[in-house]
Amino acid sequence: VPSDIFSVEAGIGLKQTYVSDESLSETYGLDEGDQFRSEAGLTIGASLETDLMENVQFSSSSQTFPNFTTGVNSTDVLFSNKLIGRINSYINTNLSLDLVYDDDFSKEIQVAQILSLGISYSIR
Repeated sequence: VPSDIFSVEAGIGLKQTYVSDESLSETYGLDEGDQFRSEAGLTIGASLETDLMENVQFSSSSQTFPNFTTGVNSTDVLFSNKLIGRINSYINTNLSLDLVYDDDFSKEIQVAQILSLGISYSIR
């Protein structure tokens, strides 16, 4: 059943890693001295976007990338959440929380949290 607030997608994807400083290659899961790696795998994602109240919108998405060569045991996961509040027609505020798991880089979950206040203007 099609939905205006929820979607799911799946396909074949290509993930590429580029590290400009060769001394950091191993930190990012590349062989020593390598700067570039390409990985083929599946991309599977789901997203939700809904209005919580008149001027408040919530969006959430989850994406996975199981690499064809490493299998499901090494699946990369990205989980993003955003709360958007429109203060007036020009000013809005965003609160976002992103969680990333990529065991090529770290066995720990990486967290990014951002609170922003922005001005938007549409040119027509």
